[in-house]
Amino acid sequence: MPGRRAIRPVFCRTAAPVQTPDGVTFPAASGVPGRCWSGTGCAPLVLFEDETTRVEWEEVVGCGSVTGAGLPPQARGYAERLHMVGWPWRLGLSRPLWGRFCGSRHSLVWIVWEGRLNKSWCFLDGKLLRGMNVALPGLIQAEGVRLDMQLQSGLVDEPIRGALGGLRLPGPAGRFLAGRERKCTAPARLSGEFKDHGQVIHEVVEWA
Repeated sequence: MPGRRAIRPVFCRTAAPVQTPDGVTFPAASGVPGRCWSGTGCAPLVLFEDETTRVEWEEVVGCGSVTGAGLPPQARGYAERLHMVGWPWRLGLSRPLWGRFCGSRHSLVWIVWEGRLNKSWCFLDGKLLRGMNVALPGLIQAEGVRLDMQLQSGLVDEPIRGALGGLRLPGPAGRFLAGRERKCTAPARLSGEFKDHGQVIHEVVEWA
């Protein structure tokens, strides 16, 4: 259907989201109520590409309104899309970090790759910032802005295979699935040229 694009994950705990011209819709499924994210993001960005592998990231909704049953009128949210062609272990990453801040007016996103590929990106309201510094557990700095995270609450602390029903595979795929995923959320304050308060979700994956 024109103007609607299904985002089809290989593994998913909820119904597959549908990207629309206004944002993203998650249909209700298995007792989980439906949600609609509305707002603007940024154009797709190719993070890496070679003969066998391509990684494309897109901020679909940076800091938009979220509507659905039981949500207050001021609810805000963030949605992104990651499209990968090829096997993720071929990137040779040893410690990728990812996080996003969503406030009442602004969004801040950071992506860090450590390993064979050492790359980093930081976006404020979809605009690429320079000079990012990540000082875990609670500080992100970049061109003109500072993000301070407060007391963090853990969401996930398990091997990657835990989200896939304990799937076990041989060889490089098995080693990849053994990587430990840690995800947390926290209240945060954005300061500097842009000021806001909101929530952060942050994730780190490490391979021994």
